[in-house]
Amino acid sequence: MVNPAILQKYAQKSAENIFTKLDTSLLPEVIVICIRKFSSDYSIVNMFPENEVYDPSLFKNVYKKTNSLREFEGNTGCKYCFLSQNDQIDGCVLQSRPIRMVIQQIVMQNQNDDIIPFFSDISMVDDDIFLVILQFNKDAYQKHYSLSKSEKSQGCVINSLIHATAFEFLNEWKKTFHLNLNDIKNIINRDYDEIIRSAGKIFVNQLAWTCWKKNLSFDLFNAVTTISSLKYEGSENGGKIILSKKEHINITETVKFSYTIKLTEYRGVRKLLEMTRETSYLLCDANEIYGMGIISGSYDQRNEDLLTIKFITHHDWELLHAENVLMRVTYGEPKLLKPIIAKSDFFSATQDIFNNISNKKLEILWTIIDEASKQRHGTTIVVYEDAQLEAERLQYQSTLIDPIPLTVDMVTSITSIDGAVLLDIDSICYAIGVILDGIATNKGTSSRGARYNSAVRYVEMVEKPCLVTVISEDGSIDLIHK
Repeated sequence: MVNPAILQKYAQKSAENIFTKLDTSLLPEVIVICIRKFSSDYSIVNMFPENEVYDPSLFKNVYKKTNSLREFEGNTGCKYCFLSQNDQIDGCVLQSRPIRMVIQQIVMQNQNDDIIPFFSDISMVDDDIFLVILQFNKDAYQKHYSLSKSEKSQGCVINSLIHATAFEFLNEWKKTFHLNLNDIKNIINRDYDEIIRSAGKIFVNQLAWTCWKKNLSFDLFNAVTTISSLKYEGSENGGKIILSKKEHINITETVKFSYTIKLTEYRGVRKLLEMTRETSYLLCDANEIYGMGIISGSYDQRNEDLLTIKFITHHDWELLHAENVLMRVTYGEPKLLKPIIAKSDFFSATQDIFNNISNKKLEILWTIIDEASKQRHGTTIVVYEDAQLEAERLQYQSTLIDPIPLTVDMVTSITSIDGAVLLDIDSICYAIGVILDGIATNKGTSSRGARYNSAVRYVEMVEKPCLVTVISEDGSIDLIHK
């Protein structure tokens, strides 16, 4: 078995790479707990890394507390724990569940208020038991909309893409305690985007049972992704589907089809989507399309039994509940919509990069960014310490202009063309339509578009302080800086 301290370091690096792709502010932290039974009521406990919050002495009586646990039913009562299929069929693992429950209780009672922990299954190796904890910044986690159901006949309900990705991550790393280093490399080297794709499938495919107690005979995630890739007579997809049980109290059926159409009849479904409008949807019970209708009445969001799929454009769709986006999938890559950046966050980032910038200059830059965020097709704003010199360097891949103070009234027009806008910290504009150059870097991601990845490569190359604001078509904002 590989040293748990080494495993923790590998797992920490993996978590950082995976969850940064979803949200850089999640700040994942991996903790490995190792407990060796010394006697019937005492254990030797090691934690990797050493943790100031969870003192190992808190866990030394885990076995004693487990023995005093008289009843233990299927659900742990903690929505952040994960029960795999093995929990129902493996007697050894089943007996370890009370141990895990005690560990979870100890962690939940002693955790900091600013974190949210997730727990793996217990792994048992000889006389040792291992458990992996994955923690996130609570504020960052809660900024993203999630469902709230926590009860399930077996296991736990996965309520969000982050939750699903944590599930996938922890299920991978709990295996490592039984493996040698060569076998562990397959987990270490697993593509990070593939882990998030797998998590997206888990999240979507579980919803059919969670919301409507329906078993699917196909991959719902793949079906919707395939439909999003299809055009109808040259036009891109822009329709909508309601996922709910038939005869839902908040669905008014306007058209009932004589014959249902399976969701896996991709081209047939794509054709029908052309009939949907702003308030009109195709109706689907998660297996087949049975008509068209509208949402009516006052929907009780607590029921979480009425979801919608919105096709944005070619190869681009969203899963929503009560008009809140749970997940966006672009070219098969699940992602979260970044919350619109707060003014205070923009000020903080800009001040970190340009130390002597005044509040007045910050206010002007913010009004420009705020106005640019309304640009329908997205845009990129580059604030560079010596923008005039940088404009000269980029003159053959941009349109140089006579330096001019950029005002809010000008933003919409100059950001309407492809390419970035180059400013200095005084909001003086030197170039528009700038094609950013750069060097290859592992900080990019295939799940993001060319605009984002170009900005990442550019920031990696430049030598002077700069802040690149990437505004996506959905209005989300990324601040990329050096």
